Amino acid sequence: MKKMKVLGKILGVSALLFILAAAAGTFALKKYLPPEKVHALIVENARKFIHREVRLKAIDLSLLKGLTVSGLEISERPDFKAGTFAKADSFQLRVQLLPLLHKAVVIDRVSFTGLILSVKKAAGGDFNFSDLSGDAAKPAGSSPQPSSTPGLALDVK
Repeated sequence: MKKMKVLGKILGVSALLFILAAAAGTFALKKYLPPEKVHALIVENARKFIHREVRLKAIDLSLLKGLTVSGLEISERPDFKAGTFAKADSFQLRVQLLPLLHKAVVIDRVSFTGLILSVKKAAGGDFNFSDLSGDAAKPAGSSPQPSSTPGLALDVK
């Protein structure tokens, strides 16, 4: 019976330490990556990589929940004057925590709530999402340039 009490205390203290570490990690994350900075990073990189404008209403970042974006809108190419390509009430991206210790980002889950996509086919036969890979943005006959950004490994389960 005494061993059960000791085990219960150990589990209780462990749970409390885990909760405190998660809270401290979330606080540190929000201090070094405030929502305004994350918002700017997302909008700038979206413009750079998908050549479209992005609007975001709210951003929440935490260690346990990951990145949650509310009110996500992606324009048709080049901007919202051409229309809205995608709209979602919320978008969530979660990463695995252990690979972060090895300086690797492994995406655990990507989810959308209320996703609306506007898929259109142009007279030439191309779809409005055909240029998202970045290939359509390059002039014909141009040679590929080395990228200064690290490669992205994608493993879909």
